[in-house]
Amino acid sequence: MLGAILSTACLAGAIVVALRERSAMSAALDSLRAASASEIALLLASVAIGIVLTSMLFLILVRRYANVAWHEMLALIAATSLANMLPLKPGFVARVAWHRARHGIRARDSLRTILEAIGLSALVAGAMLGAVVLLRATSMPLGFALLAPTLFGIAGITGRWRTFAQAVLVRNAEFALAVLRYQVALSLVGAEASLETSIVLTCASAVATLVPFVSNGFGVREWVTALLLPALSGGTFAAGVAAELVLRAAELAITLPAGLCASAWLVRVARTTPTKTTSASA
Repeated sequence: MLGAILSTACLAGAIVVALRERSAMSAALDSLRAASASEIALLLASVAIGIVLTSMLFLILVRRYANVAWHEMLALIAATSLANMLPLKPGFVARVAWHRARHGIRARDSLRTILEAIGLSALVAGAMLGAVVLLRATSMPLGFALLAPTLFGIAGITGRWRTFAQAVLVRNAEFALAVLRYQVALSLVGAEASLETSIVLTCASAVATLVPFVSNGFGVREWVTALLLPALSGGTFAAGVAAELVLRAAELAITLPAGLCASAWLVRVARTTPTKTTSASA
């Protein structure tokens, strides 16, 4: 409850501060009203594809412990993504419990995959930010920063690091897609943002989502983006808040129906299919 109250207060505070920039907020809303259907469709599609990529990532990490069907993992990620919008991210607990009951995967092994996914996010974010600094210093195209993490994947694609390499490549694709989302969201609210700006905002957003007791960086992401945008591209605080609210709306528009449908299917599966009993559940 404390986390929910604090995150809601942060979000409300960001909106109040943004509304003080009346002209900037008005311009952002006018730009949003004039948005094309193709831009909105692209934003929604990127959120949906993001769920698919996350499913692929966990399928790679979990297969060391059990064979999980692709469609089952996709449903599980969709359902838990919706649950993780609640305080304390109960989707993490639900995922651990599901794998233990259905596949005999020990809780510590499921937890390990979650921590590995977080570590991969840190690796990809660090590689992209480091590449941005290096590319700026050498006057090379910043687009190469999106590909920097693939070096880790390519280096370990064979041998004992194959699983790690595949996971890096998928996580890299997730981050690249998130960069695209920021580009589209900022464009929708009329904020001119370079690729460099979108990369930095994506990495900062990934860190914000890890803040304890705050689900998906609710309220925190808005402040981070709103404070960074003026420093990075000369945008306004209001535009940063507006862009994050657009992203929130897109995430909810896709995650809510997908999560509800996936949850209903998982409940039916749980009722009709016997659970797997192994020594791992002891």
